[in-house]
Amino acid sequence: MLRAELYLHPRRDYVPTVGYKICNKSSGKCLDAGTSKTAGSAIAQRTYNASAGQIFNVVKLTPGVYKIVNKASGLALDGSGAINNTQWGGTANVIQGAYTGTATQKWNIASMGGSDPGMNRLVPGNWTNWTLGVADSTDGTKSTTGNWLSNDYQKWVVSPI
Repeated sequence: MLRAELYLHPRRDYVPTVGYKICNKSSGKCLDAGTSKTAGSAIAQRTYNASAGQIFNVVKLTPGVYKIVNKASGLALDGSGAINNTQWGGTANVIQGAYTGTATQKWNIASMGGSDPGMNRLVPGNWTNWTLGVADSTDGTKSTTGNWLSNDYQKWVVSPI
């Protein structure tokens, strides 16, 4: 007798009204805007505590491209520091800002698929060789964008609250 099994693909369409936590594979810590509602403030990683600063809405703009908005601040994740820094091989802090539709506020959430099931890369704009990462596992470490190196600290789980 044949047995049928259903295998689900990693989440591709996010519900814009649902809150999501975005947690790092390496550290297990989650993105956190803290209590700041100030545009330009850095996004850090912290142990998950279900605070509004750690909850994000993921809103589909086009297939595979999303704006990621913090529940507490209403501000969008922004990799704008990448324009000046990471294109030359450095890193740049990820900040939050009012959503204006710039490329750095549009995130490609790319599934790792079979190579690392459930894991995703978060890529700002259309820079396929850049990604969000946090190499230090200390609470409060700022999240950055940088060269894609296939390291676990550059892999993320985006899961509903």
